[in-house]
Amino acid sequence: MRKHLASLDGIRGVAILLVLAHHLMATNDAAQGRLMQALIHVRDGLWVGVDLFFALSGFLITSILFTSIEKPGYFKNFYMRRVLRIFPLYYAVVIVMLIIFASSGMSVLRPLFLIAGYLQNTSLWWNLPSPKPITVQLLGHFWSLAVEEQFYLVWPLVIFLLRDRAKLIWFGCVVVGASLASRFWVLYDGQPLEAAYKLGFCRADSLVMGGMLALALGGPLKARVEKVAPWSLAVGVLGCVAIAIKTKNFNWQVNYWVDTIGFTFLGISACSFMALILREGSGIGKAMESKFLGFFGKYSYGMYVYHQLLNITLGSLILFKLQGIFGSKVLARIGSGTVLLLLTTLVSLASFHLLEQKFLHLKDRFASKA
Repeated sequence: MRKHLASLDGIRGVAILLVLAHHLMATNDAAQGRLMQALIHVRDGLWVGVDLFFALSGFLITSILFTSIEKPGYFKNFYMRRVLRIFPLYYAVVIVMLIIFASSGMSVLRPLFLIAGYLQNTSLWWNLPSPKPITVQLLGHFWSLAVEEQFYLVWPLVIFLLRDRAKLIWFGCVVVGASLASRFWVLYDGQPLEAAYKLGFCRADSLVMGGMLALALGGPLKARVEKVAPWSLAVGVLGCVAIAIKTKNFNWQVNYWVDTIGFTFLGISACSFMALILREGSGIGKAMESKFLGFFGKYSYGMYVYHQLLNITLGSLILFKLQGIFGSKVLARIGSGTVLLLLTTLVSLASFHLLEQKFLHLKDRFASKA
C-alpha cells in the first residue's frame, strides 16, 4: 500500500476539513436570510467527515494487522504504536484540564474522569446532570476518539483468531448488519438519538466496512471491488440524498433515519470513495495526493483535538468583532471560521512538533519484523 499513502493522507485531509467546517461555521439556527439558512443546511451535514475518518481508520488498522498476524509481537507492536500516536496529546489535554479546573468541584471534573477512561461515548456522558459543565462543552467532540479506541481493543483479537481473509469478510458482514440493528434497537428502547450516534457498537459498521475493504483489496476480490465501487458509491450517496430530501435535513441530532440507515449509507459511500481513490491510475486518487490535502491529513489528529477548544473559548469573541467590522452575519461567520481554522492550524503545528513528534519517533521500536 506504500504508493497510496499520499492519497490516504488526502482522504484524511478531506475528513478533517469537513469536520472543521461543521463546527467552526456553526451559527444560530434561527438566523434570518436565505443565504444564512443555506449556510446552515450545508454546515449541518458536514459532520459526515467523522464517518470518513472511521472508514479510513478501519481500513488502515486492518491492513496493518492482517499483514502482521504471523510476525512476532503482534499485539505488543500494534498497541504500543497506537499508544505512542494517540495517548500523549490526548492525556496531555486531560491533565491540563484537570489542572485548570482543579478547584471547580466534581460536577466539572467528572467528565474528565470519563474521558480518561474513554467512556465519553456512553450514557455516563450524555446523562450528566444539567446544566452541562464547561468540560462537556470543551471536550464533547472526543466521543469519536472513544469509538475508535474501543474498536482498537476488539478488532486486533478478531483478526488474530479468525486469520482467514474470507472468514473475516463474512464476519464483517455480520457485524455491519448487527450494528445497524443495534441502532434501531436502542432507539426503539427509548434511548436518545445521541446513543445511536455515539455508542461504540452502534458506530462499528463504518469501521468494519473499512476493514473489509482492506481485506478485499488485498486479495482475490480486488478487481471485483474496483469494478463495483462507482455503483456502490452511487447507492450510498443516493441513499443519503433520499433521506435528506424526504426529511428536509441530514442532521443526526434531529433525524431518526440518519441515525439508523443513514450511517450505513455513509459507510458504503466512504468505503466506495476510498476504493475509487486507491484504484490504479485513478484521477481522483491523484487529486487526493495534493499537498494541500496532505498537509491537513498529516496534522488532522491535533486539529481534531484542538479545534473545539479554540472555537468555544474564542469563537464568540471573534464573531462579535467581525460582525462590527463587516456589518454582515454571513461574512462575519465565514471570517470567524477562517480565523479559527488558522488558529487551529498553528496550535496543531506547534503541538505536533513540540509534543507528538517526540513520541512518534519511538514507534520504530515497535515495527513488525519478519
